[in-house]
Amino acid sequence: MPQFLLFPVSAVAFLAAAGGVSAAPTASCSAHISAPTGATFASGFDITTSWGNLSPYKDAPGFNVSNGVPRGCELSQVHVLHRHAQRYPVSSLLDGGGMEAFAQKVKNYSRLHGSKVGKGPLAFLNEWEYMLAEDTLQVTGAATEATSGASIWSKYGRLLYRAGPGVAAWDSSLNVYPDGSARPKPIFRTTSQARILESARWWLSGFFGNTGANSSYAEYDLVIIPEGDGLNNTLASDHSCPGDKSEGTHSATKFIPRFTKPALSRLAHFLPKDFNLTPFDITSMMNLCPYETAALGSSAFCSLFTEQEWHDYAYSLDLQFYGNYGLGAPSGRAQGIGYVLELASRLAGRLIQSSDTSINSTYDDNAAQFPLHQPLYMDMSHDDVIVAVLAALGLDYFKYGEQGLPDTLEHAPKRAFRLNEIVPFGARFVSEVWTCPDESKASFKELDATLYRNPVVGSSGGTDYIRFVLNGAPVSMQGLVGCERAENGFCALRDFLGGVAKLKEEAMYQVACFGNYTSGHQNSYVKDFCPPFPSTPYYLSYYFYTQAHYYINTQSLSVTRSTYEMEFQSRIAQYSFDKMMIDDASASLDSCMGKHPCDLSATFNEALDSPSPPSTEEISDTETEAATEIVEETEGKTAPPSRLEVTFTTPLDGFDPMQRRLSRLTHRLRHSVLYFLSLYGISIQYALYPIEESGIQGVHDALPVVLLVATEHVPVSMWRKGVKRAYEHLVDVGGFPAIEIPMSGREARSEDGVDMRMSRHGCIVEKKGLAGIDGKGNRLF
Repeated sequence: MPQFLLFPVSAVAFLAAAGGVSAAPTASCSAHISAPTGATFASGFDITTSWGNLSPYKDAPGFNVSNGVPRGCELSQVHVLHRHAQRYPVSSLLDGGGMEAFAQKVKNYSRLHGSKVGKGPLAFLNEWEYMLAEDTLQVTGAATEATSGASIWSKYGRLLYRAGPGVAAWDSSLNVYPDGSARPKPIFRTTSQARILESARWWLSGFFGNTGANSSYAEYDLVIIPEGDGLNNTLASDHSCPGDKSEGTHSATKFIPRFTKPALSRLAHFLPKDFNLTPFDITSMMNLCPYETAALGSSAFCSLFTEQEWHDYAYSLDLQFYGNYGLGAPSGRAQGIGYVLELASRLAGRLIQSSDTSINSTYDDNAAQFPLHQPLYMDMSHDDVIVAVLAALGLDYFKYGEQGLPDTLEHAPKRAFRLNEIVPFGARFVSEVWTCPDESKASFKELDATLYRNPVVGSSGGTDYIRFVLNGAPVSMQGLVGCERAENGFCALRDFLGGVAKLKEEAMYQVACFGNYTSGHQNSYVKDFCPPFPSTPYYLSYYFYTQAHYYINTQSLSVTRSTYEMEFQSRIAQYSFDKMMIDDASASLDSCMGKHPCDLSATFNEALDSPSPPSTEEISDTETEAATEIVEETEGKTAPPSRLEVTFTTPLDGFDPMQRRLSRLTHRLRHSVLYFLSLYGISIQYALYPIEESGIQGVHDALPVVLLVATEHVPVSMWRKGVKRAYEHLVDVGGFPAIEIPMSGREARSEDGVDMRMSRHGCIVEKKGLAGIDGKGNRLF
């Protein structure tokens, strides 16, 4: 699900972000009654084409290249990235939350004033009731998916599986290799989210024909990849990339008060003067039109707005997606690069054994879950993923200049990035592979309308080409690295694969998702890389590292000064890392402690005031007194400690790099922690990821835990309380996922076999003005 749709329902916060919204002015009847509103328009304007990503599926009109099939070429393989179909709204103020708030506003006004709310075109509000469910697939969505599956079978399936004359639907006898031997059952993928999974099932029902209205489950295997915060999944990549995905939301909140002014003035006349209709009420009313149409068949809200207002409404949705997931998003390319790499791996016939992007290598290193050499693939996903994949490919057609889509206009500008054409409900992004017999004679200038029989070109002498087809229309390859010689949308497959490494570099996954950069647009990023450690001002991260493996469900943590032992108390059992050491990093506090030597581990332990303190057998009275003295002495300093750094190390030589790729806190939990810290005036400026050159003891085996930076003049007592409160939230409320820390050669898995790792290779971007870099480009730490 798009990240911006997860914002909490808070009208105050939302309106504050938009700069405040005043009540609608009262309008005269004569001034606005004749506005050209309606569900149909004399111009022939189709209202459904201005519903953005809420539009019902229609084939796209075209993306700058011709449609058709190349003469004499064999359709060799097809990869379908599919969006779920019509859903009920989700709970954000730009979606379901806003509609629910408007419905409650109408209901409350009627109850409090004992009178009817609307008159004229708004008289229906007096009987209107909010009828929509939340975040599930609609029955119309099930129909859309089944229709799409049947369409893909007719267009691609019959050719790839070489169905003969009179064979109208799938039959398991078609699933054979060219030599006649049986193929394994086709494998398809989906995320675990309910509406995505249900969409996949309906799509597959349509593809396989569901003969006799019986289940088609026996014809295929479906891989269900878990979707959620912190989980690597290319089909829900926003969850594993916590970087900036808010540019578009900010732009939309600036544009909405501009384009809704005429409707606000016009419709306020038909409501009580003290109803206080706002720009975001107008947006909610416009949202109700496509949602109610999908759920109920029609909506009274559709006829309230003009053609221009619907054009502007569509643009407000385009702004959100372009800035949150597209080329206007700081992390747009990064969110889409995982699927591009998976596509390239399938095309090259290779499994993926490791990843530093959103790829979940536990699944992709397994042919049973990531099959190779399959004629047709289908991955069920989200609208934002398709937008991000287009961004990762860098296709010029969908770009809108260096500064992104403007949000200070009064009305929508002319543009190629239109969500109703890119990601309507049931959208499909298809990668076709064609094998043509003679490269020197291959021409794609003239295409045939239909391929009736799929020719056999053979493995010798043929050349493979790739073409992207979005919602039935081929997409121009212009701007795609490696495909500079593409013709009419066809690019030699070897050229495309040759450019994938550059696409990955341009995506800058670690910087965009976990690094420190100035919010803006993708094209403004610096692309200079440095040694692998990110600098992030936003996220509080905990890591675990050991040479043995345990199941850990952390409930409390204690650091003892006597043994430097890290202890975890688990619901399952209690384990201690006997050889886990904590560095004495007192040098990092020298600048703020007046060069006074201190034992950081004791300071950390005392600052936390651990909810489950060490037993008396593990820490002596003398050590307790020493720890207390350190804290008291720290509190007496005029300059409080500005940094708390704790580093776990092991004295064992060598390490398995796989063991460094462990779990982070979830995105939502990190923000909760930051909230508690902010209550005590504590901010995080950067997290230090040690490298060999840093000189930190045991750096070869070290993983940092947390680095906090207190704001200036914050008393140490407040600093301690903030850390303690955040820590208690971690262990009492958030907890950690159960992780099996792997032994050498094994991967990290949770108890249900899910890969819970997240990549952590990254860098500090050398650029003036960034946190950790002074005005002269020097590091501050």
